[in-house]
Amino acid sequence: MSDEELDNLEKTVIRSMRSIYEIFGEVAFVIHYKKGIWKSGQSLNKSFFEAFSINFAVLGSQQLQMLVTRKQLLKMKFQELMTGNDYHGLDLNRFSKIRQLILEVLS
Repeated sequence: MSDEELDNLEKTVIRSMRSIYEIFGEVAFVIHYKKGIWKSGQSLNKSFFEAFSINFAVLGSQQLQMLVTRKQLLKMKFQELMTGNDYHGLDLNRFSKIRQLILEVLS
């Protein structure tokens, strides 16, 4: 990669991580949702780290800002996903499920 491509990649990753932190705060990537309560786990939730990081990285700045603005809706939809019937299949389909969730919040 060229220096310019590396610089752009670094900016994309930082922008994505900041947005995720603004939405989920201290529990980002160690989140567990059980019985209506957000909890911070002891270790990194790699599945959600990958799914949110990659899906956020392809979004533009305006879309990320909209997600931050609508963070309560995003978190509510994520809670529904975590407690719904699709939860057990989430690991296999996490990228598409998180992408679908993001698109719903953006529309």
